[in-house]
Amino acid sequence: MHRKVPDRHRHFARTMRADATMAENLLWQTLRNRQLEGFKFKRQVPLHTYILDFVCFDARISSASTHG
Repeated sequence: MHRKVPDRHRHFARTMRADATMAENLLWQTLRNRQLEGFKFKRQVPLHTYILDFVCFDARISSASTHG
């Protein structure tokens, strides 16, 4: 079920994409464009009150860390 994400969470996720660490950028280069076994990954996705760093909805896997 898709829920409306608050604008502040959406803005924060956009900011996190722009300010990614070197490690996040290196991992993203491996995950993007279905390069990992054909799975589609997204990054910095707002979900409820969390920002998921990397997520693949098809495989039901995600990575999230606490962002201050």
